[in-house]
Amino acid sequence: MSRKKNSASSTPWLEAPEVPVAGISDPAKVEKRSKWMRRAVFSSVLLVPVMAITMILILGGKAANETPAAAAMSSSQGQAAATATLQQWLAQTPAPIPGGRILSWAGASMTTAPAPADGSSVGYPTEIDYFIVADQTGVMYRSSLLVSLDPSGAAQVISLPSLELMPTARGDGVGAFAEWGGLRSVGSNPSLDAAVQNWASAYAGGDPDTLRLAVGDPDAEHAYLPLTGVSAVTSQVTGAVSTAPAPSSDNSTLIARVQMQLQSPTSKPDTAAWPQISFDILIQRADSAAPQIVAWGAPGTGLALTAYQNAVPVDSTEGDGGVVTTFNPPSTIPAPISSSSPAATPSPTSKPASSGSRPSSTPSKTQASTKKTGG
Repeated sequence: MSRKKNSASSTPWLEAPEVPVAGISDPAKVEKRSKWMRRAVFSSVLLVPVMAITMILILGGKAANETPAAAAMSSSQGQAAATATLQQWLAQTPAPIPGGRILSWAGASMTTAPAPADGSSVGYPTEIDYFIVADQTGVMYRSSLLVSLDPSGAAQVISLPSLELMPTARGDGVGAFAEWGGLRSVGSNPSLDAAVQNWASAYAGGDPDTLRLAVGDPDAEHAYLPLTGVSAVTSQVTGAVSTAPAPSSDNSTLIARVQMQLQSPTSKPDTAAWPQISFDILIQRADSAAPQIVAWGAPGTGLALTAYQNAVPVDSTEGDGGVVTTFNPPSTIPAPISSSSPAATPSPTSKPASSGSRPSSTPSKTQASTKKTGG
């Protein structure tokens, strides 16, 4: 039997006002979720500006607190007044310490006075200025003075100097090359001594070309600036370490400390009285018959040395009427290294430095341009 079209039994949902659909969320949960979203939006509108203002105030207050402390390490309002007062105090007769002199200003710190109980004003702010002083024998002391700071920028010392003896450095456990850590020590040899002496003679010889050849820099755009006015130089390697980490036995690259004694035409003949200087040097091919000194720097910089770092642009050694760096020994020659030091006895193979012509050059383009524009 055939079924009629649009029978009521086959289309029961066509006339229904509402039809259930699968997957519809619970209206109660939807309402709860919407409520929390409205709260989050409302809170963010209020809290974000408040948090931004709070961070600005915190960072601004931190910067205000740190800036005076950082500036005080390089200078302070009371530094000049404190220095003048301390100099006068050291120079009085009888002297508080024989031959006393200021070695350095060691910074300053602000002091805060408690507010009076009656509520009156505290007065001008004060700071303590710190100094290192020494007597004629080299004994060092700490000294400090209290200084009142006028808001106008003036300062007045309001105390006598203090004086505290500084402890003497202990010799136990302090090695000459402690800053090189656990690097393996390497002994010197004739080839190494000769290479160091050759570099020292070139460095103090006054001829940039000779120094460049001694360094062995292959870059034609590099030049090197030697000392001038030195008539002779002796050198002594006082210690060397290998840059190769343990347990390697590679000695091809070394860091060494070298002491040099410089003689000028006015120096005394006795080499023990020549002025002395010291360097850390970087040596390549140190285990060969021709070691090469490729860099040098202040004592303590050995681990940071890189090959040819002392080079300057080649046009820095050209020009007319530039500044010449000349070695001028002090009028009072410092005491020589003690006889227990290897540097006190010059190497018998030491040779006088070349008396090459002075480079009529300026160490930098800036100095050259300043000279020409300045007149």
